[in-house]
Amino acid sequence: MYARMGSEIMVSASMKKLLHFPSLFNLLINKATKNKSPQTFLTAMIYDLGLRKELQKPTFYFKLLFNR
Repeated sequence: MYARMGSEIMVSASMKKLLHFPSLFNLLINKATKNKSPQTFLTAMIYDLGLRKELQKPTFYFKLLFNR
């Protein structure tokens, strides 16, 4: 069972760590609401584990914050 759900649990744990910094999380969400591309990407992350793994990469947040 862990072999099938292990990676999803790891991604969920990293998302939970992000919530330890509510001001950073709010900043990211506010940036995403102003641009259609991050909205689509974040919505697609709900269904695709591969996209959720992007949340573990610092470059994802850099690109989101600086619109790159």
